Order: sequence, then structure tokens, then C-alpha cells
Amino acid sequence: MRRFALFRQAMLRLPRPSLTPMPRVPARMVLLSIAGLWLCYFALATLRGYIVGLEFQSALFWRRLAVALASMAVTAAVWPLRRLLDSRALWMKIAAVLLVSLPASMLLAQINQSAFSDIEEQVVAKIGEREGIRIRRDEAGNVLVDVPGPPPSDAPAPPPDVPQAAPHVKTVAQQEAEASTALTIDQQTARESRWRQLTDVALGRYFLLLAWAALYFALLNGEQARAAERREGDYRRAAKAAELRSLRYQINPHFLFNTLNSLSALVITG
Repeated sequence: MRRFALFRQAMLRLPRPSLTPMPRVPARMVLLSIAGLWLCYFALATLRGYIVGLEFQSALFWRRLAVALASMAVTAAVWPLRRLLDSRALWMKIAAVLLVSLPASMLLAQINQSAFSDIEEQVVAKIGEREGIRIRRDEAGNVLVDVPGPPPSDAPAPPPDVPQAAPHVKTVAQQEAEASTALTIDQQTARESRWRQLTDVALGRYFLLLAWAALYFALLNGEQARAAERREGDYRRAAKAAELRSLRYQINPHFLFNTLNSLSALVITG
């Protein structure tokens, strides 16, 4: 009982460990993870473009780089919102990530579509030229796709004495034939196609944002584990110091008692 009281007294005299703040992922590590994610996407997208042989690689390269930098900025802007949930339960973190990533992914998809809108028509026209398809717009803004087809069999052959038109000059019959083989894509269909493309890109960005959120939570768990190890070490050192102090408190009375007993014996013996 006496030893317990001495140990308790030693513990009370020890300086209490200060309350450590909530462990956070260092800002440098967060920014490096964001840059690594989008630079990896940029490298893979560029490599894919060279493999499939896309046109206008130089223009696509710089636009793709601008999109990657803008994506880094948007992801870094979302990070403070996620940092507010570091001390929350896991299910709250997951729900917040699923909700916050939706508008962020739509914003990233809109940035991607705006960056490539001016060169998209050039790429489509180049592909159509290679495939023998001409893509144009009429006065109403509808997209017309001229599909080459065989000349009509019932078209009368021109008389031999009639001069032929130049190859680049189209006759009325040729224009009517082309009009009959042209596919018309109205503005409503074009808008729906753009929305489908935007949704497809947004889903891809949504997956990338979720992947970065998982990486961020893994880094956060690592920081919390290291902070717990440091606290455990502090408590172990404090307990060891308290034990040593308790032993010292037990030894000191013994020395005092022995000293007093020796003095008493010397007094008695003169």
C-alpha cells in the first residue's frame, strides 16, 4: 500500500504531457500527391495519343498540359474541405468525398471540353478528309456529313460535244446528288452528343478524384499511426521516470533511517 502511494505521488509530480494536436498530412506531401496524380494522367494520355496516332500532336500536347495544371488547381482547392473531416468517422469521410467530387469532376470535364473545343473540329475534319468524308455546317448551324457514294445509274451521260466542267466546279446535278447523300446532324442532336461526351469525361475525372481521396486518406492514416507511436513512446518514458522516482522515494527514507540509527547508537555509546 505504501509503495502504491509513493508511485502515485511520483506520477503526480511528473510534468503532464501536453495535448498533441490532431495529426495532419503535411502540405508539401499533399501537393506532391496531387501533382503526381495529374502528371501521371498527362503522361498516359500523351502516350496513348502517340500510340493511336492522333492528329495535331503538338497542339494537343500543350492543351493537355494546361488541362493537367488546371486539374491540379481544382484538386488543391478541394483539399481544405476534406481536411475539415480528418477527425470525423470513416463513413462521414466517404460520404463527403462522394458528394464533393461530383461538382469538381463536372468542372474538370468542362475545362477539358473548353480546352479542346477549338481543335476538335480540326481533328474531325482531318480524319474525315483521310476517310473521304467531308464535314461542314449549314447556315442554321447543323452539321452536314457528306458521305461519298456511287453516281446515280439513271443519270444521263453528257453529250460528247458538250464541254466538261472543271473538276473543282460542281454541276447542279452533282450538288443535288451530294445533298441526297449528306447526313444531317441537327443542333439538338449535337448538344446531346456534347452532353454525353461531357458526362463521359466527368466520370473519368470522378474516378481520378476518388483515387486521390483514397491516397490522401492513406497518408492521413500513416500520419495518425506515427503520432500514436510517438505518444506511446512519451507515455512509456513518463511511466519509466515515475517508476524510478518511486524507487528513489523508497530508498531515501531507508538511508535517513540508517543515518539516524547510527547517530543514536553513537550517542548511546558516548
